[in-house]
Amino acid sequence: MSNKIGWISIHRKLQNNWLWQDKPFSQGQAWIDILLECNHEERQVAIKNVILTANRGESLNSLKTWSERFGWNISATRRFLKKLQKAKNIDIANETVTTRITICNYDTYQIKRNADETQVKRKRNASETQVNTNNKIISKQINKKEYSDTIKKIVRDFYSTKIKKNKLVNPKWETNHKFFADSCDIIDKLHRIDDIPFDVINEVLRRSISDEFWQNQIISLAGLRSKGKNKQMKFTNAAASLLSGGYSQAPPQRKLLGYRYRCPACENETVEREYKRVEEYDAYTCKVEGCAKTQLVNKNMVGSTLLYIEKVYKDES
Repeated sequence: MSNKIGWISIHRKLQNNWLWQDKPFSQGQAWIDILLECNHEERQVAIKNVILTANRGESLNSLKTWSERFGWNISATRRFLKKLQKAKNIDIANETVTTRITICNYDTYQIKRNADETQVKRKRNASETQVNTNNKIISKQINKKEYSDTIKKIVRDFYSTKIKKNKLVNPKWETNHKFFADSCDIIDKLHRIDDIPFDVINEVLRRSISDEFWQNQIISLAGLRSKGKNKQMKFTNAAASLLSGGYSQAPPQRKLLGYRYRCPACENETVEREYKRVEEYDAYTCKVEGCAKTQLVNKNMVGSTLLYIEKVYKDES
């Protein structure tokens, strides 16, 4: 006799399968059919105009119905049910209009299975929660940037003055780290990618706060690089309107490909697509095997930190 333990799921749709239409049943097939016919929860059953309650783990069928299901005669069906009753697999109660069959130890096995499934579900949910937490931590680490004091001052000066005069700013702008970081990122890109000097950025923002038109157009810094109907950035349009001598950003003549860095140890040069500020140069390291391991916090990394040289444009080596 096998000592196997564990579970498989048997769906009640099996009773509609062509295999279940092949009669007569074997005794094992008949036993499975009884298990499938039993209720997993209490319900009301109408038999010959009589309302009966079928409890959990019970089935209400006549001997004739069981016989038809098994493909046996009534005598064979009665002998089989008595055999199951003697083995303490079922209890049988003959009632006026039907036969009540109760599966012994039904709850013992079904509750255990439900408990096992609940435990597995809890472990899965806990695992998914941990993965989501780790992803959020990693995402924060990836997106975390440090900005220069100049950029932070421009952002703080704009919002602190704006909220006093117009009161159209997020009142928690100083404590909302994402809002503040997104604003710093816009100023960084205006200077680094669009080549706009910090003093021009600062002056345009300062004048926009008091301007009758632009005070309602520049509410936050988030949309400064968005383009209007004239295909120019909002900042460019504001600068042209607010600066006494006017302002027009020179159209880019060359396509920026990246930033050139040099390894101070082996003089190897490389071009990176992303720009790193001075305090972040150590994020780029020389990949040349055998390069001296200098200027590194992590001495297990190959090479040394790279030094910024220049911007690299298309059609330039």
